[in-house]
Amino acid sequence: MNEQTLLISDVDYTLLGDDDSLAEFATWYGRNRSHVQLVLSSGRFPDSIIESVETTGLPEPHVVIGGVGTEIRHYPSRSVVPGWPVCRPEHWDGHRVRSILAGFERLELQPEEFQSDFKISYFLRDAGQEEVERIRTTLLQQSIHAELVYSSQRDLDVLPHGCNKGSSAEYVARYLGFEPGDVIVCGDSANDIAMFDRGFAGIVVGNAHPDLKALDTALVYQSSHQYAKGVLDGIEYWMARRAARGN
Repeated sequence: MNEQTLLISDVDYTLLGDDDSLAEFATWYGRNRSHVQLVLSSGRFPDSIIESVETTGLPEPHVVIGGVGTEIRHYPSRSVVPGWPVCRPEHWDGHRVRSILAGFERLELQPEEFQSDFKISYFLRDAGQEEVERIRTTLLQQSIHAELVYSSQRDLDVLPHGCNKGSSAEYVARYLGFEPGDVIVCGDSANDIAMFDRGFAGIVVGNAHPDLKALDTALVYQSSHQYAKGVLDGIEYWMARRAARGN
């Protein structure tokens, strides 16, 4: 077991959302930086996350995961973590994705600032699972292997197959030398779900969406506290269990 812990947390409405609890978290992290490494993971792109680090009370992370897992950068250099994303070029073409999905009337492209070569994002309000599956099938019929991440009953992110917050968290953990048992992940919305099926200890904050509230496994701790206070509550829970295993 690694003597350090890797903490991978969503940003908006997980760490951000309440300034007092964020300050409490930042103080805790400042005391524990010697044995805890922090990674921030968001649907936002790395530059936007780094701006939040510079303008809010967010502690400085070691690594930033952005674009729903499609980009990984070192902090503070912003240099790209090598080898990511891993996808076969013949299975992904962002321009073709846009062209194919132009035929779905309910899909509304989000502004260009939320788009990249590996993340095509739409507004799709109150969609059911069948509608999302039709979109997936349509892409597959055109040889586009895609990961569809639908969250908040509004946001649909179309990503290369196997590229999401979970796979990127797993990649970063290996890159930094952590085993799954030494990793804690935290989130609040559906685009975080993929982080909770990688064998990591998980924390769902009290203000989470129903998709995460429904998670019920031995590796998921449901905190009654909101935002960063929920993260701290979950860390205390998992650290206590880890200490008990070590005795």
